[in-house]
Amino acid sequence: MMMRSRSGVTICSIGELRFGGDWAQAHGDFEALRYVAQQLAKDAPESLHCKLVGLADMCLDDPDGAGEVWGRLKDELYRSAAG
Repeated sequence: MMMRSRSGVTICSIGELRFGGDWAQAHGDFEALRYVAQQLAKDAPESLHCKLVGLADMCLDDPDGAGEVWGRLKDELYRSAAG
């Protein structure tokens, strides 16, 4: 069963993007992590949108910092979609 978040994005797709973000972080592929953050930002609530845009920018300039931010932000994203 496909569940929808308040924003209309399916939780499944958020989960898939989270998985992709985890993979990108684990493999040091910050271009891919940037893409994931940009995709998630499209339908995120305003507070998360701003954090995701910041993460996308950080992937260009501060990959180590981006990895740390992703580690905190991914759980917040899932809780937001499930709630």
